[in-house]
Amino acid sequence: MQMTIGQHFPGDSFLHKLDPRTKLLWTVFYMILLFAVKTVVGFSLFLVYTIFVVLLTKIPFRFYLRGLKPLLFLMLFTGVFNVFLTPGAPLFTIPYLGWSASREGLVLALLTMFRLLLLVIGTSVLTYTTSPILLTDGLEHLMRPLARFRFPAHEIAMMMTIALALFRHLRKKRTRSSKRKRRAVRILCTVILCNESKP
Repeated sequence: MQMTIGQHFPGDSFLHKLDPRTKLLWTVFYMILLFAVKTVVGFSLFLVYTIFVVLLTKIPFRFYLRGLKPLLFLMLFTGVFNVFLTPGAPLFTIPYLGWSASREGLVLALLTMFRLLLLVIGTSVLTYTTSPILLTDGLEHLMRPLARFRFPAHEIAMMMTIALALFRHLRKKRTRSSKRKRRAVRILCTVILCNESKP
């Protein structure tokens, strides 16, 4: 399976053509509002809005799901952590360990995992619809006013460009390594079958 985190998908949708600075500001605003939401109604509105934005990108939803798979362990760990360490009305207790799960912890775990889900999908829209060069240029332009205070805006943008390039290189290398392993397994199986068929 090929990872899609940080990957760019060329296209001609409205979001692909949108100015990267606008998308950067939108992503920051999206993250702030997402962490400010506390109610089920708020999360439901965020879910509808996120699905609408994903449809605007014209990128198949399966690519967004692929980007979630590397983070499943983190989401499950966070959920279990909240279930057993949040005080509240007990639901059940694990024998011998003495760990008690609470109803409040279960609700908090579900909301936290759902928040992480929306966070990854919402921020993926930025990288999926914006090339790394345009993304770093937009970031540098937004941080340019901070240069008056000797803030290294250009250096940070360059570091981001190098990091994205390194990530793409590692992803391609991982994909090639997986293909080589599958090819080696097929060859090995073919050799074994041929040896077994011989009298």
